[in-house]
Amino acid sequence: MSVNHKKLLANQIKEDLQKDLEEARKEEKSKRGFGGCSWSISLGEDCGECRGNEWRLSYYGPDKDKYKERRTIGREWIDVFPEELEPNDWKEIESLIQQVEELEKKKEEKETQKYQEEQAKIDQKLNSNPKLFLYEGGMEWAVDYDPRGYDKFRVFRGMENDQKFHLAFPENHPLVANFTLNNQDRNKDIFQIEGVENISFQPEGKNNKQLPWKKVNLFDKITITEYKENPKEEPPVENKPTDNSNSQPKELSDKDIILQYFQQKNIKSIRLEGEKLIIEYNNSTAEIKEANTNELQQTKSYLQKIGKSELFLSDLEQNNNQSPKSNKDLYIGLAVVGILVVGIVAWLIMKNKKEK
Repeated sequence: MSVNHKKLLANQIKEDLQKDLEEARKEEKSKRGFGGCSWSISLGEDCGECRGNEWRLSYYGPDKDKYKERRTIGREWIDVFPEELEPNDWKEIESLIQQVEELEKKKEEKETQKYQEEQAKIDQKLNSNPKLFLYEGGMEWAVDYDPRGYDKFRVFRGMENDQKFHLAFPENHPLVANFTLNNQDRNKDIFQIEGVENISFQPEGKNNKQLPWKKVNLFDKITITEYKENPKEEPPVENKPTDNSNSQPKELSDKDIILQYFQQKNIKSIRLEGEKLIIEYNNSTAEIKEANTNELQQTKSYLQKIGKSELFLSDLEQNNNQSPKSNKDLYIGLAVVGILVVGIVAWLIMKNKKEK
């Protein structure tokens, strides 16, 4: 008995599509066109690799070896043309593909509607308070007007005067050091960020940003606290990557900010001579600069404040690593004094009773 190759191929394709149909019916979420259906049907118009303007079936399924005898070198898919199947089989396969695609489309529309409703609620919340921001994750942005600018950011979305905008922290900023790029749960978190109103919007340039944006620099006075719906039940906790000593939001001290600047620029020391700053780097190079940036102006002011002419990275790191003195000794001393006082009073009372 001869093998009916057309029927054999048709049954293989139908088997693939029946599996796709089962998955499409039981899966709660759509696959958004990626793996939702292993076969597609299309017209080969304007396609240099197709046989003119004719219909074809194309396999994009996961089993790459299933149709390896039909695969063309250099292609990631295989094609089946109408003459390779019986007309009735072709129509049945076309119907199965349509059923899978319709199920996927309905689920995708439902997900889109749900997502839009969630975003509308978030936007309403952000618009009600200009200090609230949604964390959207890590992004890479080109900053063509500032070659020294960061290209990797931790990005938050806020609203100002009914206008959406992005707030971008350099990825090495200490306040967002524990924010990961791809943490999907974190991407739904809302934070209260103080000090944004003092930051100007960045000028427009050729970049891949779709919204107006503000860039947070190291010396900007910014605080971040987790936003909670009911702060009375659970008070907000500050996102502090470097200081867990208390749960109250606090700004970085001048010393902490200058330390971050030293580490970022690989600086060994800065010496103040008159109005000039002599900067020595860890690679044994040095340069003389005026205090014409926020970072250098703050370093100069700090030197004048502490009455020194030179500041070393090692001093900043040593001071930063020293934990504040505990009050334990004070409490012990007070306890000892209290015990002594109580003992003396008791002894005097007993002595008076005996004399009487």
